[in-house]
Amino acid sequence: MEIRNTKSSRFIVGPDSKRLLLDAYKGEDYIYLEPSSGGLILSATLFFWMPYYLIKLLTRRVPPIQALKSSYLSAIIRSLASDIVISAIDNNIHLSNAARLLHKRFRFIVIQNGTKFYNNQTLFPDISKIFIPELICFGEYDKQSLCSLGAKIGVFHICGSLFQLKARTEAESYRSSLEKPSGSEYGICLVSEDFTGWDSTFPGIEEASGKVASYCLRYCKEHHCQLAIALKNEKGSWKRESELRFLNRYIDT
Repeated sequence: MEIRNTKSSRFIVGPDSKRLLLDAYKGEDYIYLEPSSGGLILSATLFFWMPYYLIKLLTRRVPPIQALKSSYLSAIIRSLASDIVISAIDNNIHLSNAARLLHKRFRFIVIQNGTKFYNNQTLFPDISKIFIPELICFGEYDKQSLCSLGAKIGVFHICGSLFQLKARTEAESYRSSLEKPSGSEYGICLVSEDFTGWDSTFPGIEEASGKVASYCLRYCKEHHCQLAIALKNEKGSWKRESELRFLNRYIDT
């Protein structure tokens, strides 16, 4: 827990496990809040603003527990932010509630952090309640999906994946591959995606993904080139095992 009473022009709402924003603002003044890890911040005016925003949220029929958490976030932003509130978590209902209350006072910017299946009620149960004044998103698909599902987005900035950009510009492995090519040449690099169990929500998506993998392998065989598969999950983890099992349904890994 931290006590702070000085404002900053940059207020980061975490988590930011991939350090997209923390590295971008490295060496500069910012406030980083990650309530989920116990990293709470207290300020002198927090206890003035928190009841005020709690009442506002409750009158808007926000569920009590959600309203309590959102009122804390709103109050600490009001107490310590001076310009920009930014986050790489694009489905945070508490940030949406805070943005509804404070978007005329601060600039709220949210960065899309991965490929989205917005109509999945398990992943996005509150999609119609999402309120983001400015969203940095991957592309037109995300814009159209969010609009069709009732999410309230003020401005879309279509920029592709900033996480991918960070990896390409900062990852040591990527830099070394440019400086010292391995000599190996691949016809196709297939980025793995584990869709195990997704057919229940998106009928046919497992077979569709499998067909992409099998087509890549067939193409490489026909054109006498190699297929590289970029696995997403850590070696030895249960997620890696599930990922490999899914791939093995369609190609021999």
